[in-house]
Amino acid sequence: MVLEVKYGDLGTALMGRVKELGTIEALERFKELLKASASVENLKGFLSK
Repeated sequence: MVLEVKYGDLGTALMGRVKELGTIEALERFKELLKASASVENLKGFLSK
């Protein structure tokens, strides 16, 4: 939901990759990045690691 509100369709398109995060720690890091991120590109960079 936050992805959609903050980044619209670009954020929603990342949901499949977010669901593939394998650990709670990775989800927590993503959550913190999501709060601080100014662009969807930052999130894409995290998810491509």
